[in-house]
Amino acid sequence: MGRIEKKKEANANIRQLLSERLAQADIISLEVESPNKEHPWMEFAGMYANNPLFDEVLADIAAYRDEIDADMEEYYRQVDAKEIAK
Repeated sequence: MGRIEKKKEANANIRQLLSERLAQADIISLEVESPNKEHPWMEFAGMYANNPLFDEVLADIAAYRDEIDADMEEYYRQVDAKEIAK
């Protein structure tokens, strides 16, 4: 039995066991109140609102991401070219 067949058989077994278990189970909905009312990142919200360099930093981040994307695109082109050459 190959790897794929074993995986399919395992998935079928799990599905059957889960179906049998859920057939006997009661599904309920439970609402739990969070002890922390405020989102943990809210203390940082707006911390750069009055920073005159913030827009420049965002532009630098975007330019860096564009550079990385271009590098990766070139890399993938080279990989594809090597695959075609085989």
